[in-house]
Amino acid sequence: MKLNSIISPRRFLTWPSWHLVYEWEDVFSDVLDVPLKCESRLRSRIRRLANRIGVPTMSSGHELVFVMGATTDMGKDLNGRTVPFIVDYFLPDSDYDAFAGALGAVDMVLISSRQVYDYIKDKGGCGTRFEHLPLSLPDKYMIAEDTVFNKEYDLVMLGRPSPIFKDFLDEYLRKHPAVSVLDRKIENGHFNFYSPSGELVGNADTRESYMELMRKSRVMLYSIPGIDGDRETNGFHPVTPRFLESIACGCNLLLRYEENSDTDFYELASFGKSIETYDDFEAAFDKALASPADMDVYARYLRKHYTSVRAEKLRKCLEI
Repeated sequence: MKLNSIISPRRFLTWPSWHLVYEWEDVFSDVLDVPLKCESRLRSRIRRLANRIGVPTMSSGHELVFVMGATTDMGKDLNGRTVPFIVDYFLPDSDYDAFAGALGAVDMVLISSRQVYDYIKDKGGCGTRFEHLPLSLPDKYMIAEDTVFNKEYDLVMLGRPSPIFKDFLDEYLRKHPAVSVLDRKIENGHFNFYSPSGELVGNADTRESYMELMRKSRVMLYSIPGIDGDRETNGFHPVTPRFLESIACGCNLLLRYEENSDTDFYELASFGKSIETYDDFEAAFDKALASPADMDVYARYLRKHYTSVRAEKLRKCLEI
């Protein structure tokens, strides 16, 4: 299977959640020596309409397209030459047949979550070729064993904490008022961060500012989606890129997760047990503040999870 291009919506989809996707696209394009096709909104609509009404494609090769979330009718926007890379899959079991049927004309589908991939394989895959291609850390954030970050704050509240972590943190801060926390507020479309004194410190509107704030945090609270009812995931609890980003920024991790094939793949247990009680939270937070992260361990771990590694795996998948 020959990959001719990567279709990117970066010219019109500018919401921060897409910025990481564009970093992945850049690495895949570079490693696989495949050009980026940066579509305008109009060109994207024309291509999708052509697919929906069945206009034959003139392309002799395949095109990689990142899909932020699986839907039951996503096949209408694809054709037989499209290789969709599905980032999130949270469909209920009752929607699986419609999802699989919508992809009947697609030669290959890339699934980021190992848990979802195993679920689809258990369902039989409905004849479509599914491949597990895990989410990754762009190579531009690569660290070495001697990397050092200037930690200015005990905790920067990047991302949405689970409700249980939020309750634990509130109690911890009542008992430890000297702990410095940068809190996030979404104001007029900006992700602003404020010091304990109420001073605006910065924002996370760009990938660069987001990562810079994370590098200043000694501790990072990380929980997999939906584990505490913070969002509806229909039983799927994948590891998200923020886990890898926290490691790349030298943060000590406090974790909440369930054991599944995705958390096993990313070896979350090697970074700490899932925190279930306040006493465990307090002990883990105290320990995380007492010493810096082990950057030697972190650097060796991340060598398995850079985007260039995933690009090489995709190369092998395409050769099958």
